[in-house]
Amino acid sequence: MLNNKDHIKEMNNIGINLTNFIVQNNLDKKEIVIAFPRNPLHVRFIAQNLESYDLIIYREKFMKKFLDEESIRNTFFISRELAPNFKDYLLKPFFIRAFNKNYYKVIFNQLIKLNIKKLIIFLENAPAECYLMDNISSDKIELWEEGIMHYMLIDDNLLWFSKALGQLLYGFFPKNIFRKRIDKNKFFIRDRFVNKNLVLKSSISLNKKNIINKGAFIGNVLSDDKILSTQEISNILKKISKKINLPIIFFPHPRESLQSIADLNNNLANTLVEIYQQSENTLDHFKFNSYRYYFSPFSSTLLEIDETKNCYWVPFMFGLKKLHYSLVKKDIFPVKTIKDFSEIDLDV
Repeated sequence: MLNNKDHIKEMNNIGINLTNFIVQNNLDKKEIVIAFPRNPLHVRFIAQNLESYDLIIYREKFMKKFLDEESIRNTFFISRELAPNFKDYLLKPFFIRAFNKNYYKVIFNQLIKLNIKKLIIFLENAPAECYLMDNISSDKIELWEEGIMHYMLIDDNLLWFSKALGQLLYGFFPKNIFRKRIDKNKFFIRDRFVNKNLVLKSSISLNKKNIINKGAFIGNVLSDDKILSTQEISNILKKISKKINLPIIFFPHPRESLQSIADLNNNLANTLVEIYQQSENTLDHFKFNSYRYYFSPFSSTLLEIDETKNCYWVPFMFGLKKLHYSLVKKDIFPVKTIKDFSEIDLDV
């Protein structure tokens, strides 16, 4: 961890820069539209569905690349709360809690004081979004789809509770920290598959893509979130490859740790499954390359590649049985949700 002074200096600098940004762009002189994207999918939604806006805030530095690629303007990096591992937290518990409490005052208090005409959020249950919803009138807030979990109940109650408990311990904004869903009747909702008032178009047509006669597997963070071991994940990947009689490329989730990827790589040595290791991100790769099949436990990426007839969600194979039945019952998505390898259409 950086020392205390470094963290405080960085937060204060961001706060000062935000003040200057607001003044320089006259955001304190008019009604404004703000959007708060959290991942590349949200950036694509903004690019294709939001004609006019005044400020785009983002928390992860990797997002800058995607914002620039979509020519999103008026962007500002607000950083985020400190979330060290538990061992580091125990070394500085009072500082971590005080820093995180102050983070909302230094950064978010500047935002809620603005004359906001519309705030677009994508997460309904994260502390930062809860802070904004608690301080901005609900009739000014729009909730846009974040991916398939926008439509589904949280499946793993223990994982959800333990994450929220950790955030509470670290001093994240506490109000509604254990809430899974907001009352959607209070907000204007935009999404693709229920309200159908969001669009998402591919930038490359299928007939212009490079055809790769392999399967693609888009990962979720299953090992780092302690859902399955890397060995169990490797065994399932090998079974899928055997069933389709093709090699498989495994595309790690951006949040997947280097250790998990290394373990998977070791487990999959001398098999027909290999780890994707190019610098190009997964979605950009799929813009130009088409695979025979696509699999994932529950990644929303399968909804974004315009090849849904060859796509399969397979949460049941990874022990996520409740999620499997929830997806099947929901029955609004073009991606197929299957329980067994026998349901894979080998004639496509």
